[in-house]
Amino acid sequence: MPRLYSKNLQNNHSVVEILFRFFRHFHKKHPKFVYLKSILGFEPRNFDLYLVALTHASYFSDKHDANGYKHLTNERLEFLGDSVLDLAVGEFLYLKYPTEGEGFLTKTRSKIVNRESLNRLALQLGLDKLLESKGEIGKTALGNSLEALIGAIFLDQGWENAKKFVITKLLNQLIDIEELVSQETDFKSIAIEKCQKEKKKIKFDTKPVQNNKIDTFESNLLIDGKSVSKGTGKSKKEAEQVAAKEWLTSMNQKSKS
Repeated sequence: MPRLYSKNLQNNHSVVEILFRFFRHFHKKHPKFVYLKSILGFEPRNFDLYLVALTHASYFSDKHDANGYKHLTNERLEFLGDSVLDLAVGEFLYLKYPTEGEGFLTKTRSKIVNRESLNRLALQLGLDKLLESKGEIGKTALGNSLEALIGAIFLDQGWENAKKFVITKLLNQLIDIEELVSQETDFKSIAIEKCQKEKKKIKFDTKPVQNNKIDTFESNLLIDGKSVSKGTGKSKKEAEQVAAKEWLTSMNQKSKS
């Protein structure tokens, strides 16, 4: 056995610990490690977790490697990060607006964690430069990678540090909460976001109302092919907003009963 190993073993240091130190030093030289450190504000402990968080399913042509083992992609971490993000944002809003009701808190959180918002935040953080993917990826891929990153932080650093990242980096630095609150609620985006999370198909069947002298549109909201609500308005957008609001209101009422 080489002298280095035997000497360290005498000092109660295992070969595994020595190798761990070597690879940790190597990781610190990795360009992604350096970039991640600048984004996160701390050094990742388990760098592999973050590499998985930034690996889209499209990166591998086959789901399994030559030995039959499933390739690790960010889908599971995305699932975890989604829950961590919801809780962190929910607690932040609960404490920031002590006199506001459930409806306000739910709508505000939806504005923050919807796909469009998460995609924008991921771009602002520069995750598009880190995400490993091949071919054309969906519009939600960057937002999903942000959720996966939050899941990796939670596993690597614990709840308090994951919450700190969400509040300090996202809510305080990249989002103007007061401006967001003042904006009109986009019920259609909230409905689409809800269906995406629940893996349901959503469709707005919107048409102009026939034999009507005033321009009027009617929108029929379909969830998994079933009509769940309808809305009318002076424009296609307004009709769809009304239909989405009607459905979300009915869902909230059901959840309370």
